[in-house]
Amino acid sequence: MKTGGENIARFPMRKRILVVEDEMLIAFGTMVDLEDAGFEVVVTKDGRQGLEAAASEQFDLIITDNNMPNMTGVDMISALRKAGNTLPIVLTSALNPQSLPFASGPGYDRFLAKPYRPGQLCDLARELTDRVGAQRVAGMLRR
Repeated sequence: MKTGGENIARFPMRKRILVVEDEMLIAFGTMVDLEDAGFEVVVTKDGRQGLEAAASEQFDLIITDNNMPNMTGVDMISALRKAGNTLPIVLTSALNPQSLPFASGPGYDRFLAKPYRPGQLCDLARELTDRVGAQRVAGMLRR
């Protein structure tokens, strides 16, 4: 018996977030907080690994620190945008955002100063992933 399921769009139950953070304690705490809020989380330890993950997997949001070895968050964001990646990106840093170098605009959607409260990050993640989800649904309905 056919159910007609082949015409039904399938959406992942949990939104996926890529966290790019070199400080293990911060990365672990961020992962736990986001997973407790219902997100699926992938963690990488620097901008180069973040670029590789963003190119090979599907995410709904990227959260990145700036000051990391191998490639900074700012450099990773610039490379992502040059490659056409339009996902929302949250940049976190202890630095003032005006002191960060940007050649052609910031490239990130939101800035979150460290230290941040877990609730702040989870609320921001919900807001930005809901926006991505709504855009994906609208795109599927237009087809």
